[in-house]
Amino acid sequence: MSETKTVDQILSAAANEKVELSALSGTFNMAHPDSRVRAGGLVSLEVLAAVCARLHIPVLTLCTGTRDPLDMWRRHPENASKEARADFLDSLERAILIAEVNSLLLAIEPEPGNVIDSASAAWQLIKEIKSSRLKIILDPANLVKATSASKDRAIIEEGLSALGRSGRPRPRKDRDGNGKVCPAGEGVVDFSHFLRCLQEVGFRGPLIAHG
Repeated sequence: MSETKTVDQILSAAANEKVELSALSGTFNMAHPDSRVRAGGLVSLEVLAAVCARLHIPVLTLCTGTRDPLDMWRRHPENASKEARADFLDSLERAILIAEVNSLLLAIEPEPGNVIDSASAAWQLIKEIKSSRLKIILDPANLVKATSASKDRAIIEEGLSALGRSGRPRPRKDRDGNGKVCPAGEGVVDFSHFLRCLQEVGFRGPLIAHG
C-alpha cells in the first residue's frame, strides 16, 4: 500500500469516527552513546514529521534518551555527564530543525531513566533552548516517587506550576510502587488531584491515556 493511500485512509477513518489526531510518537534514544543510532533516529523522525504534516497532526512527541545502549527507559550513571547532554542537545537541535520545516511542535516527556528526568529539568531546558517549537509532556506516573501521598501531590503541583501552559498533551498512565505500568487507578497516581491541578493552571489541551 502506498504512503499516500495510507495517509488518506487514516484521515478518512479519523473523520468518520470523530477522532482527533493530537500527537504522534517520534520517540528514539536521543542520547544513545552510538552516533549512528542517533542519526538513524533522526532519519526516522524526518519521515514521521512529513507524515504528521500530511495528517494535520500538530505535535511530535519525544523522550530525551539515556546512555544505556539496550534499553532507552533504563537509567544510566552517565546520563548526567557532559557528553550525554551534548549528544542529546545535538539530537534536539536537529529535531527542532525538522519540526520547523514541517511546521510542527516537539513535545518532550521527562522520564525517570532519561537525561531529562524531572519537570524542573524540563523547564530549565525550555529556558535554555528558547525555541517556540519545543514544549513539554507531563506524565504524572513519571514524576511521583511513591514514598508518600502528600509528597507526591506536592511534586505534581510543583511540576504543573513550573510548566504551566508550556505543556502539550498530558499522557495518563499509572504504575505500582515498583515502577511497573498498571491500569489507571490501581497504582500510585492520584488522578483526582492531578486533574484538579490541571484545571488550576488553565490547561485545556488533550489528555492521552496509555499503558
